[in-house]
Amino acid sequence: MLNLLLTDGYLNYNKLYVYSKSLDQDKYRLVKQWSDSLRKTLQNDIATFYSSQNEIAPVDKHDKKQKTVVVFDDVMMQSQKPMAEYFTQGRHYNVDCFYLVQNFFEVPKHAIRDNANLLVVFRQDLKNQRALYDTYVAGDMAFEEFASFFKHCTRDHHGFCVIDLTSDPYAGKYRNGFDEFYIPELYNVCSGQGSRGQRQTD
Repeated sequence: MLNLLLTDGYLNYNKLYVYSKSLDQDKYRLVKQWSDSLRKTLQNDIATFYSSQNEIAPVDKHDKKQKTVVVFDDVMMQSQKPMAEYFTQGRHYNVDCFYLVQNFFEVPKHAIRDNANLLVVFRQDLKNQRALYDTYVAGDMAFEEFASFFKHCTRDHHGFCVIDLTSDPYAGKYRNGFDEFYIPELYNVCSGQGSRGQRQTD
């Protein structure tokens, strides 16, 4: 998440809002330091942090002319209504939402999961890998191929697999990290490029 928020070229936004019950984490201290530095330099508040659900601004209060990012972290035990409203209505107010959670399939399906465009998945046990495959991958590749791809993505402690639900399987749907594409074997065969999945940079 830090790479997305703080690295040039990944996210373009004017305002950042973070809602978490654990804002004392090192990652949020770093974001606060970054925000404080920008405030001194640009005389502009970029980031706002909330630890109480009552502080979350209604989604329709955001300025459509500004690009806004909202991060929900450590909120599974809270009422899901505010998060659901952001995921179902946020795009109408130029708001991109991120929901950080340990178990993706515990997230409410219809309001949040079904409105997600991008999945960033870290190491999972075989049961969760299978559920991920059955829900988003089946038809693009065999489970054995997906399991091999997922293992490659998560071979490092902080490695992750990306599934971009807005892209086609041959055009960036599957990625190792954010920058390395994986093309399933089926699509390589169809294009005459061979039977092995290809990893390539964006």
